[in-house]
Amino acid sequence: MAMRPYVRLAFIVVVLTMCFASPELALGDGNKLLKQCKAAVDFSERSQTMSDSEIIDAALCSGFMQGITQTNLVYQYGPSKPLFCLPEDGIANLQASRIVLKWLQEHPERLHEGETLLAITAFKQAFPCKKK
Repeated sequence: MAMRPYVRLAFIVVVLTMCFASPELALGDGNKLLKQCKAAVDFSERSQTMSDSEIIDAALCSGFMQGITQTNLVYQYGPSKPLFCLPEDGIANLQASRIVLKWLQEHPERLHEGETLLAITAFKQAFPCKKK
C-alpha cells in the first residue's frame, strides 16, 4: 500500500511530460485554445447566430476550464499544494474562459505552447496563492 502514492506520482509525471515536453505531444496549443475560448465568450452573447463548429469550440473550452479549475480545487482543499488559489466559491466556466482568453490575447508569443500550461499560467496570474 505504501507504493500507491509513488505510482500516482509517476503517472502524473508521465502525463505532464507528455503534455508539456513538446507541442507535437500536447493535445492542443494556445492557438486552438484562443479560438475555443473566444467562441465560449461569444456564446454568452450570441449563441443563436453561432455555427455548429463555433458551438463545439465553445463547449470544448468550457469543458477544459471545468476540468482545470475543478482538478485544482481538489488540490486546493486537499493535502496537496494547488497550482493557483481560486476564490472559496470557485469561478464560473465563463469567467474562467474570459480570464484565459484575455491572457492568451496579451501573450501571443506563447501561443505555440501547450494549452494546459497556458491556462494554468493564466490562472496563476489571476489567482495567486498567498504565501504561508
